[in-house]
Amino acid sequence: MNPMHGRIRFFATPGEAAGESFHGAVVVVIDVLRATSTILAALENGAARVLPVESIETATRLVSLSDRGDKLLAGEQKGLPIEGFDLFNSPSELDRKTVGGRTIILATSNGTPAIAAAAAKAGRLLVCSILNVDAVAEEISGHDDIVIICSGNHGRIAGEDLLCAGLLLGAVSPPVDQDSLDDSASIAMMLAYRHGEAIEDYLYVTDRGRQLISLGYEGDISYCSRRGSIRRVPELIQGLIEP
Repeated sequence: MNPMHGRIRFFATPGEAAGESFHGAVVVVIDVLRATSTILAALENGAARVLPVESIETATRLVSLSDRGDKLLAGEQKGLPIEGFDLFNSPSELDRKTVGGRTIILATSNGTPAIAAAAAKAGRLLVCSILNVDAVAEEISGHDDIVIICSGNHGRIAGEDLLCAGLLLGAVSPPVDQDSLDDSASIAMMLAYRHGEAIEDYLYVTDRGRQLISLGYEGDISYCSRRGSIRRVPELIQGLIEP
C-alpha cells in the first residue's frame, strides 16, 4: 500500500497552532485526560448535545437559573472542580441518569479552549481521545489536509495526548509517510509504538495522570485508556457537538 501523500500538520500544543489557517482542513483535537473523553462519555450516556466553551465566564453566561434543569455546567479549573458548576470534568460523573436528554456546557483548562480556538478556522473539527481513536482514524483516512492539535497541559506538552496522536497517525489508511513528519509527530508515533499495548500503565505516570490519582480520580485513567471502546466520532458544528 502506498503511503499517504496528503498534508498532515501536527501541533503538540495549541500555542503552536496559533496564527495557522486551517481552511478546508479536517482538524482533530485531542485531550485524553479528560475533555475529549468527557465529551464522548456524555454523548454515550444520552446527552442531547455538548457545548464546549473557552472559559468559565462564557459557560455561566449561557445558563440561567430558569434552564438549569435542561442545561448542566461541567468542567474544571486547574484540574479542580468549579464552584457553582453541576459536574466535574470527569466521565465518572456523566452517567445516563444525570446527563440523559440534557445539554452539557463544558469549560476546561485545556481541551475546550483548544476546540474553541480551532473551530473558527477549521473546515471540519473532530473530537478524539483514546476511546475513539480508531473510529477517528477511519473518518480522516484519505483526506488530503489533516490537522492534529494536542490540547496539552497549560501550554506544555501532555504525554497522553502525544500517545493518542501517535495511535491516530499509526491507524490511518493508507499509512502515513513517516519521512514527511516533523519531530513532534515522529515522537508521538514512537510513544505509540512503545506504549500502545500498555496505555493505562503509561497514563498513570503522566503529569495529568498523577494529578488525577492525587485527587481520587484514578478510575478516570482506567476509563480513558480503553482504546476503541467507542465508535462515535463527535464533530463540532456551529459550536455544538450532537450525537
